[in-house]
Amino acid sequence: MEIIKGNQDQFLEGLHRLTGIKKSVLSDYAKENDILHIIDHPAVIKISDKEYEKIVQLKDFINLYQYFRENEKEDIEVMDSITKASAYCSSQLSFYREREAMLCIFLGSGMRVLSCEKISQGTVDIAYVHPREVVKRALQLDAVGIILAHNHPGGSCRPSQCDIRLTNTFHNILRPFEMHVYDHIIVGDDKAFSMKNEGISFTDFAYVKGEEYEKIPIGQAAERGVDQLKEELLSEYFKSWQEVNEIEEVEEDDMER
Repeated sequence: MEIIKGNQDQFLEGLHRLTGIKKSVLSDYAKENDILHIIDHPAVIKISDKEYEKIVQLKDFINLYQYFRENEKEDIEVMDSITKASAYCSSQLSFYREREAMLCIFLGSGMRVLSCEKISQGTVDIAYVHPREVVKRALQLDAVGIILAHNHPGGSCRPSQCDIRLTNTFHNILRPFEMHVYDHIIVGDDKAFSMKNEGISFTDFAYVKGEEYEKIPIGQAAERGVDQLKEELLSEYFKSWQEVNEIEEVEEDDMER
């Protein structure tokens, strides 16, 4: 006679098969705790880095499934509104409740998504960001702009001064290549904060408050080609890195302290 397992047993069995975590470890934790905490907060049990990454992959898949179900009639390849961008970024970042991670959505003409990539992952309160790598990738993709997004593990989705400075830095670095920082979205406690929607002002530019992203036409940067543009703007390009390096050095010094 086949023994029918309960829902919790089936869940633990499936989690064991998908992640490789020992069933005894999962069962012991589930005796006195909410089993969903294992996925939401994997650090509550002792697991290897490989098992942790398996849980991250599983949660990412679950989040994407939920996103596609809720937006199946939408053209998700076009990121032309804050509503779309916030929903997508939330689906990608809501799981990172113990670490701060940052995404970059690279956009082509007509706000079409060229790629969405994780550009950093840090501790509970800092993510290491290397803008030079983002610029390099944007040039490879012939992007016309980007949307930045990261999570706040503490729950608050209000931007910090560091978030605002970083956004301003990306703007300054991308501007010589006629690329635009369309938005910086912060995810926390299943909510999303859009700097564009709030009309936040920066040192060198300001967002115009509104739901829709302005479709900036492809300018001379795309028409004349990346190689020629790089040569003409080389001096300005490297001057921009000075500000980035200063920020990175300050962050590294703070971490060492």
